[in-house]
Amino acid sequence: MRGFSLKLNAAFRLDGAPVRIARILDDGKVFLDAEVTGELLQTSKQELLDAYVANRIVVADGVNHGQAVTNEQDALLRYGRPFSQLSPKLQEDALRRKHYVDQFLEYGRPALTPKTLAPLIKEFAKSYRSANGDGDPAPPSPSAVYRWYRSYHRSKDTRSLVPRTDLRGPRHPRTDARVVDLFMESLVEAADKEPEWSIGDVETRLEKKLELENFSRPLCDYLRCPSKSTLYRLFDRVDEYDVAILKEGKASADRRFKITKTGVPVTHILERVEIDHTPVDVFLVDDRTGLPCGRPTVTMLLDKFSRMPLGYSIGYDDASTLAVMRALKNAILPKKPCAAVMPGLTVQHQWRPYGRIDCLVCDNGAMSHRQLKVGTAGAA
Repeated sequence: MRGFSLKLNAAFRLDGAPVRIARILDDGKVFLDAEVTGELLQTSKQELLDAYVANRIVVADGVNHGQAVTNEQDALLRYGRPFSQLSPKLQEDALRRKHYVDQFLEYGRPALTPKTLAPLIKEFAKSYRSANGDGDPAPPSPSAVYRWYRSYHRSKDTRSLVPRTDLRGPRHPRTDARVVDLFMESLVEAADKEPEWSIGDVETRLEKKLELENFSRPLCDYLRCPSKSTLYRLFDRVDEYDVAILKEGKASADRRFKITKTGVPVTHILERVEIDHTPVDVFLVDDRTGLPCGRPTVTMLLDKFSRMPLGYSIGYDDASTLAVMRALKNAILPKKPCAAVMPGLTVQHQWRPYGRIDCLVCDNGAMSHRQLKVGTAGAA
């Protein structure tokens, strides 16, 4: 079974009937388009999640795969933070785009050609109201308006009109990967040989390594030595802890980062989840004999990025494979809201975390690794 997600245009079978998500409202309401009858069904996010837990929703292999890719690409282009957090320039640009798209939608859908769009854009520019005055002194090109309309038409979300200037530029160094490897080797050698090393010393060693490397390469595949400014940028990407090791030694770096060291870096939720067992300081006592029956063991999964408990299992099976399987099931499947079990206790918030985990980490015990391996066998 493929993973299920609440996204616009996601297709699946609900109680055997093929449906597609037509609209998702902010209040949690979801409208489904029944593909067979054409009927528009109203439900909610929680009802769909409960149906998924009850195996009433099936997403077959290959269904909606292309649409899922499109949704992921559109999600990257949508701004996810409040509009008020944007700079005034970006807010004005987004409102300007929205003006042209709104005018385009009110006019209807004309022929999407530059000859047809150009006079319409001039008319739309006259009705634009900016902070500097009336009218748009520099109307956009027909191709730009078409891109804005296409982005909004795909996502049905006005956030797609926010300029994503933060996504511009390369995400990784343009320097060849082999040059980066040789740079790191030169950096380590310079730190070992010269106590007061500098980037200039690293550059000298790198030039010699590149010269030897190019002996075995064809002329068209020669590696060039980066400029010193590029070397400084590569050096800035090195972790501070590693830099401290190079400059001061490992013992000194360990002392400095003993408190402030944060461990493995993570960038999003469900990227890294840690699982562990711990006994609870509570004993179950037999009412008749008065003898203790044992201590329960809590198996907890904790999300590294958000520090939010993702799932748990409480039982008297100690640190067993069954406990791991129960905790994983509780972590992956959506949580179903429940009523308060204590009189007078008001539940103010909901426990929402769930989903598939990218990386699951346990402690270094051999038994823990075996339990995790057995508990997840066949899950992939």
